[in-house]
Amino acid sequence: MRKNSKNSKKTNQYIEKVKSLVQSLLNTKFFFPLFLFTLIVLCYGVLIPVMGFSGDDWALIWDSYRINNFNFIAFRPIAILLYKILAQFLSPIPYQWFLIAIIFRWLGALAIFLFLRELFPDGQKWAGLFAILYAFYPGFIVGYMTLQVIAPLLQPFFLFLSFYLMVIWIKQKKHHWLILFLSLLSATINLTITEYYFFLELLRPIIIWLVLMNQEEPKSKILRIWFPYLIIFISGLLWRISLVGISNPYNTSLVNNFISSPLPTLAHFINTVIRDFQTTILQPMLSAFQIPSNLGPLTLILYLALVLFIGFSVFIYLSFSSNQRGINLKNKPSALFLLLFGITTFLLAGVSFWIAGLHIIYGFDVRNRFAMTQALSATIFAFIPIILIKKHYEILSILIACVLAGLFCGVQVIGANNFRNEWTHQEEFFWNFAWRVPNLKPGSVIIMNEPDFNTIGDNALSAAINWNYVKQTHPAKLDYYVYYDEFHLKLFIPDYENIKVFSSNHIIGDFTGNTDQTIVMHFDASSCLRILDPEIEKFNPDITDFTQKYMQYTNLNIIQADHYSETGSIDSLIFRNELIHGWCYFFEKADLARQLKDWEGIESLGKIAFSLNEHPNNAAEYLPFIEGYAHLENWDKAIELTRNMLQISSAYKNMACALWNRISDSTNNSPNKQAAVTSIINAYQCKFNN
Repeated sequence: MRKNSKNSKKTNQYIEKVKSLVQSLLNTKFFFPLFLFTLIVLCYGVLIPVMGFSGDDWALIWDSYRINNFNFIAFRPIAILLYKILAQFLSPIPYQWFLIAIIFRWLGALAIFLFLRELFPDGQKWAGLFAILYAFYPGFIVGYMTLQVIAPLLQPFFLFLSFYLMVIWIKQKKHHWLILFLSLLSATINLTITEYYFFLELLRPIIIWLVLMNQEEPKSKILRIWFPYLIIFISGLLWRISLVGISNPYNTSLVNNFISSPLPTLAHFINTVIRDFQTTILQPMLSAFQIPSNLGPLTLILYLALVLFIGFSVFIYLSFSSNQRGINLKNKPSALFLLLFGITTFLLAGVSFWIAGLHIIYGFDVRNRFAMTQALSATIFAFIPIILIKKHYEILSILIACVLAGLFCGVQVIGANNFRNEWTHQEEFFWNFAWRVPNLKPGSVIIMNEPDFNTIGDNALSAAINWNYVKQTHPAKLDYYVYYDEFHLKLFIPDYENIKVFSSNHIIGDFTGNTDQTIVMHFDASSCLRILDPEIEKFNPDITDFTQKYMQYTNLNIIQADHYSETGSIDSLIFRNELIHGWCYFFEKADLARQLKDWEGIESLGKIAFSLNEHPNNAAEYLPFIEGYAHLENWDKAIELTRNMLQISSAYKNMACALWNRISDSTNNSPNKQAAVTSIINAYQCKFNN
């Protein structure tokens, strides 16, 4: 009995010693910054090796590294300076920019931790929790468009650093003017980088009021303390208005609309505010509790592992840190204050976008980037249920915090997986293009259907093609441009049939094109990229009206190659190793061989292609092989492939007939040929030209 009692006592002593060591570690000066950085790296960094550039990242690397032209963001001169500085130290390699984005996220979250810790000295662990939830805000899930959001990702650091330094400056009995200067400088940087966090500067008088209230100082000092910041804000506002008048591409007619039709504009504005509250606050919070059904098994395991690990890490941090809550605001109604403060923050965070008429989207959409400024308001709202729980039930507060932290991180993992899938799709596109187009004559116009990309527009796609195919530095000039929006095309080339040489100015540079140098192509997630053959594919029911209309201008001669084995340029620093040579590789090479009239090459490619454990993804992918075998007088194989093609759907009958019509006209007469052609006519009721 005594022995058991001694053992139990030793065990308890050992447990207490471990607890003491953990508490000592957690309460060291540098623990939380390192802890926060580790969580952010784990949450945002695990899928970096399998992701690449997305959206306007392509336009920005083209501008930053090749042509040094930022005309499309001329109204953000400080952001331009940031891009130029970063481009001096970073290579145009995705992972380097991803790592910088992680550091910027960490700096912003760390600054808000320092600010809250200084504002509420007894609530360090809750300040840490707030910073963690802020860092994982589930409403902003397109942060992997790194170059596109790199400037606004840095802004919170300067905003909250300015708040932090201001609180220190106010609380000191003898004011250190260096601290005030640094605070004003940080505020100025935030106000001038981009307009994203501009109006959150107006939270400052509330923060001043809080500091004075906690120090029991007269509230009459608020204006005196705020005055230098107010001067900077007004100066920044006037400066930004002048820039907007010169070069801002966004619609800024909200004020004019209020003047001309106040009631309808007000009603629309209120609806927009309510909609954006649902989009940036309610919907992300609810979605955090839903696991998407489309996650693969490995991604699901990764998601669950990170959710559990982040949640457990936060549990340990909160359980073993100081037990002081320190968020009772001198017995004021904390939850009510946070609610009002959260609403105020939400309104100020949205002003820039409401003025510009920008529509915020929740989901895998480039417009989701406008939600990023709502991280602060969303975190405040998430914090309210934690504050409502009495200290006696603090374990429940901790459990809620752990669940929220883990699930918020899980949303970011799902977002990263979306970008990984998008990148995989982009890689398929660019490798297909490189296999089919070894070289392309400068001044060529590329017209295509709208691809199944969620983040990449025609400017970005054009920048990527120019990046791969043009190696030398260009003076704000493009060699190629992709149009998949007819409105955009007509804007620059209103009369395609009669206009030959034209010049157009795009955000990624000036383009001098020639409509005689046009290729029209089709690409979607389910099939290989195809350079459309107007003679045959005008009968293809899968072709969009846009490509159908412009397909007649295709000139295959601008695709330059001496042999079908040649492959176009792909940047090996951005893209992974060449994709496995599956069906699409052999189709692209066969189509190139058909263009070069290398019928033996098609036969060689066909032997491998049809031996693969793969099959054509679209009926049109049979076309070059049918034509190749026909020219080699392997009529049985040509007929067999035609039957396979039409087994997919009878809707492709006219396309098959058009191909056989061309085969009939371009091959030598022979009894076998006549028998094959007659067989096709009888089987599919084809009508041939005389």
